[in-house]
Amino acid sequence: MKILAIDIGSTYLKGAVLETQTEQLLEKQAVPMPEKMKSEQPQRFEIDAEAIYTAAKILIDALIEKYPDVASIWIDTQMHGHILTAPDGSGPKTYISWQDGLAEPLLPELAEQLGQEALIRMGTRYKAGLTVCSYYVRHQGQRQTAPMRLHTLGGYLIYRLSGNKETAHICHESMAASLGLYDCADRCWNKDTIRVIGAEQLILPRMIPHTEQGGEYRGIPLYGDIGDHQASVYGLDEADDKSIILTLGTAGILCMPAEQFVREGMESRPYFHGLRLLTRTRQPGGRTLDVLIQFYRQCAQLFTGQEVPVPQVWDILLNELPADGKGLRVLPDYFIGGGQGEISGISGSNLEPSALFAAGIAGLVDILAETVCEFRALRPQACKIVLCGGSLARLAYLQNALAEKTGLQVVCSEKQDEALYGLAKLAKELEK
Repeated sequence: MKILAIDIGSTYLKGAVLETQTEQLLEKQAVPMPEKMKSEQPQRFEIDAEAIYTAAKILIDALIEKYPDVASIWIDTQMHGHILTAPDGSGPKTYISWQDGLAEPLLPELAEQLGQEALIRMGTRYKAGLTVCSYYVRHQGQRQTAPMRLHTLGGYLIYRLSGNKETAHICHESMAASLGLYDCADRCWNKDTIRVIGAEQLILPRMIPHTEQGGEYRGIPLYGDIGDHQASVYGLDEADDKSIILTLGTAGILCMPAEQFVREGMESRPYFHGLRLLTRTRQPGGRTLDVLIQFYRQCAQLFTGQEVPVPQVWDILLNELPADGKGLRVLPDYFIGGGQGEISGISGSNLEPSALFAAGIAGLVDILAETVCEFRALRPQACKIVLCGGSLARLAYLQNALAEKTGLQVVCSEKQDEALYGLAKLAKELEK
C-alpha cells in the first residue's frame, strides 16, 4: 500500500510517497518553510498559516497527481505552536511558532500562577515557545469573550484540507501535550491551566488516537497530527526496548520509550500504544561545535583575507584529529543558550586547533554521557545508544568517544528522514 507522508519541520516542508509493505521511499520532495512575518518585536516568531497550508496543499496535489493510488495521507509537524481562527475557520490565521520568545520576561510570573504541579504535569519543558506562554503574553489581562478555535499545526492542515468541517477539528495527544495546556499524567486538557491564561472560550480540538481518521481530502483519508519527534523515533529500525535514542541536530535530544510517567527531571511526552517518551532536551549538539568552527573560519580570514567554507574546515580538522584533547578541556555550557563556555588545561604546547576541536567533542560527549546515566537509572538493562540526525550523528569519532565514555554499544540510524518512515510504519500497522 502506498501512503503520502507530510513532515513539516522548522526549515523544510517535506512530502513523500512510501510503500508501506517494503518500507521503500518512492519519491520525496521538499520546499522551504515560509519565512517568519516581519515585526518590530524581534522576539515574535509568527508565520502566515495560509502560506504554510498553501505550500503543503501544492506539494500534496503534485504527489497525488503522480501517485493517484495513495491510500492515505499522514502528517507530522513541529510541535508547541498554535493557530487561532474564528469558529468557522475564518479570520486572520497566524501560526505562532515554538521559536516565539515574546513570553520570556513573563515566565516566572506565569509559572507562579500555574503552580508547580501544573508545570510537572505538562510533560514538556516549560518555555516561552509553548502555546500556554505565547497565548498568555498576547492576551494577558484580557479574557476572551468570543469563542476562538485553537489548532495545532498539523490539526490545522487536516481541518483546512477537509473543508473546515467541525469533525476534522482534531489533534493527536503528542501535539496536545506539546502546547502546555495538557495534563500528561491524567491524559486530558488541563482546565485549571486554561483558566489561568484566560482561555476558557477556546474551542479545543477533539483528541484522537493515531489509528483514527482525522479528515478526508480528495477522497483520501487523512491521519496524523503527530509530533515530529515521536514520528522520528518511531521510524528508527535500530531502536528496541534496551535502547536510549540520541537525536543530534542543532541541539541534542535524548529519549527512551517507557510505561511510566516521570514527574521530575524529564519530559514525559505521549508516544504510541499507551507508552510515554521520556525526554531530555537542551542537550549539546551541532551548535556546540559550530562555535569552534566559526572561530577557526574567522582566524583563517584574518590571516589570509579569504573565507574558508564550513565543510572545508570540518574536513581539515577531522583529517588531523588527535586521539584526545591533549589535556585541553572544553565546558560547552553555552549550548543551552544562557550559559557560559570555558576552555581550561592549557599548557605551553597543547593549544592546537585540532586538539581544541577534539576537546570540544569530548566536552559534548561528557554532558551527553551524564544524561545517559539518568536514563540507565530508570532502565538498567539499557545497553545501546541509537544515534540519528544529521552529519554529526554519523561522525565516527564522536560515536567511538560516546561508546568509550558510556560503556554502551553505539549504532547510527541508516535512514534519513526518520519521521517519514515513522508515519509509514504507523500506516502499515493499520493494514493488519
